[in-house]
Amino acid sequence: MTRKQLAERVGLTLDGIKYHMRRLKASGAIVRVGSSRAGHWQVLEPGISGSARKQPENNQKPAGPDPEGPR
Repeated sequence: MTRKQLAERVGLTLDGIKYHMRRLKASGAIVRVGSSRAGHWQVLEPGISGSARKQPENNQKPAGPDPEGPR
C-alpha cells in the first residue's frame, strides 16, 4: 500500500502519514526491508527491545542445517 492509499484509508494527509511513519521507525516498531523503491515496511513484534530485535536481511538463508540436506 502506498502512502497515498494509506492516507486515504485512514483519513490523514500525506504529511500526517510521513510524520507517523517517522515516529514508528524511530521507536523501532517498523523496519525497512529491501530497497527504498522495491522494498516494504515490516511491523515488528511488540515487547522486544530494540537491541534484542534481529533486523531482517535480504536474500539470506536462516542459520542452521539445510533442511534439504547436503548438496
